[in-house]
Amino acid sequence: MSDEGTKKPASGSTPNVAAAMGAMQAAMGGTQAAAQTAAHAAGTTGTTATESTSSKHSVGTDLKRIIKEVSREARKSRVPLYIAVLAACLALVSMAEGDVKERALGAQIEASNKWAYFQAKNIRKTNSEVAAEILESIGKPELAQKWRSTATRYNSEKKEIMKQAQEQEAIRTHGLKQSAYLAIAIALLQIAIVLATASLILGGGFLLWTSTFIALVAMFFTFNGYYLYLEFPTDPIEFGKWLTANVGGDAWLKGSN
Repeated sequence: MSDEGTKKPASGSTPNVAAAMGAMQAAMGGTQAAAQTAAHAAGTTGTTATESTSSKHSVGTDLKRIIKEVSREARKSRVPLYIAVLAACLALVSMAEGDVKERALGAQIEASNKWAYFQAKNIRKTNSEVAAEILESIGKPELAQKWRSTATRYNSEKKEIMKQAQEQEAIRTHGLKQSAYLAIAIALLQIAIVLATASLILGGGFLLWTSTFIALVAMFFTFNGYYLYLEFPTDPIEFGKWLTANVGGDAWLKGSN
C-alpha cells in the first residue's frame, strides 16, 4: 500500500515535468522566431539605409551635373552679349580714332599754310628793308622810313603767323599721340573679340578670361588716348628706353650685376 502511494506522486509528477519542458521549448522557439524576425528587420533596415544612401549620392551627383550644365549654358548665353559690347566699343573707338586723326591732319595742313604765309611775310619784310636801305642811300629818307615802317609791320605780322603755326603744330602733335594710343586700343579690342569668339566655340574659360584682361587693357589705352594721363612711346624700342629711364631700369640692371 505504501509503495503504491509513493509511486503515485512520481507518476503524477511526470506530466508536470513534461508540461514544463514543453513550455520551455515553446519559449525557446518563440525566442528564436523573435531573433529571426529581428535579424530580418535589421537586414531590411540595412538594405533600406544602403539604398537611401545610394539614392542620395545619385541625387547629389545629378544636382551637381545640372548646376554645372546650367552655369555652362548661362556663360554661353552671356558670351555673345560680351562680344556685342566689345564690338560696340570697337566701333566707338574706331570713330574716335578717325576723328582724332582727321583733326591732326587738318592741323598739319593748317600749320603748313601758316608757315608758307610766314615765309611770304618774311620775304616781304626783307624786301622792304632792302628798299629802305636803297632809298636811304640815294638820299630819299622819307621814302626809306616808309619802307622801314612797312618792314616793321611785316615783322609783327610774321610773329603772329608763327604763333598760329606753332599752335596748329601743337594740335597736330596732340592728335597724333591720341591716335597712336587709340590705334593700340583698337587692335587689342579686335584680339579680345577673337578670343571671346574662340571661347564660345571651344568652351574654354581661360580664353574668356584672357579676352576680358585684354579688353581692360584696351579700355586703359582708350581713356589714355582721350585724356593723355600717361604719355609714353608706343614704339616697342622707344618704350623700352622710356621704361628704363623712368622706372630706374639702369639702376636695377646695375644692382643685378
